[in-house]
Amino acid sequence: MNLSREDLQNAVDRHILNQQQADQLWEMLMNRSLAESRFNFASVIYYLGAFIILAAMIWLASLGNEQLGGFGLFFITLAYTLLFASLGLYLWNQTIYRVGGGVLCALAVCTVPLMIYGLEKGLGFWPTFSFSHFDEVAYRNYEIVSHRYWLTLEVGTIMAALIALYFIRFPFIMVPLLLALWFLTLDAVAILQGAEELSNRAYEWVSLLFGMGALITAYILDKRVYQDFAFWAYLIGLMATSGSLIGLMMVGTNEWLRLGYACINLLFLFLAILLNRQSFLVFGALGVFAYLCYLVYGVFHDSLLFPLVLSMLGVGVIYIGILYTKHQQTIQQALLWCLPEKIRKALPSHQTKFRE
Repeated sequence: MNLSREDLQNAVDRHILNQQQADQLWEMLMNRSLAESRFNFASVIYYLGAFIILAAMIWLASLGNEQLGGFGLFFITLAYTLLFASLGLYLWNQTIYRVGGGVLCALAVCTVPLMIYGLEKGLGFWPTFSFSHFDEVAYRNYEIVSHRYWLTLEVGTIMAALIALYFIRFPFIMVPLLLALWFLTLDAVAILQGAEELSNRAYEWVSLLFGMGALITAYILDKRVYQDFAFWAYLIGLMATSGSLIGLMMVGTNEWLRLGYACINLLFLFLAILLNRQSFLVFGALGVFAYLCYLVYGVFHDSLLFPLVLSMLGVGVIYIGILYTKHQQTIQQALLWCLPEKIRKALPSHQTKFRE
């Protein structure tokens, strides 16, 4: 049975519901519709189109500046932004096209940094490099370009994302918001230290702290927000955390730190079960696999047995996955029963529902 906004308004007119109850019920139904349609075929098409448009924006950023100039780039990007935002808001207000409208609004946010860059370039605020030199340096090493010139792009993106979230509650807008916050954190630390660029180790520590903050934010969203904003926050947080842990604990370190890296990824697998978040499962499994490959390579790298041992390792991992799939509910229930009551209550509400 399909329920429309007119059906709810009819219930209000007949005094079955009051207007506030009808509005709250409609918002809940819309949020549930977004959650259920996140990975259906239509949603995949929407996101595929969005990535194609982003590829076009990257091309425009790399070549459009030289051929169009700063102001030309600004006005073209402004037209894109207004088009995406207006069309996205229109579709957002149509019941069956909300995902498409949300994706377009997220694209409008993603075009904001390019628009600001074009304006700054046209006004002469951007540092003057020959295009070939600037393009090569920016491609090879983002940090060499002075960080203060990127701050306006990042702050502008954050403001645009917050404005978009004020009007439409679409989870994918969290992606440009969190990425801009991540880059802003890196640049702000470099500026505060008075350095044109930080060492790789410093960047890894800053990324680790940001990733942990993003994961904490995702956990809070998971507990308090019905709509699944936490999915993208978990994903970005795990990207930052896992990437920095590889550099901090696996590259040029000792065996104890590498073992600690494996234990952290085992913790991710544990959290995947508790929180019912497959993003933890993916990153945790990749981390454990990386550590096991390191161990196997250290023992068998000069032996013909290396591909055989690696294949057996892969088969073993697949077998563990089969066992987990077969006994997933039992494992989740057992873990929840083993936890103290306070920890169970601290989990997101959808995870504390287990059999008595």
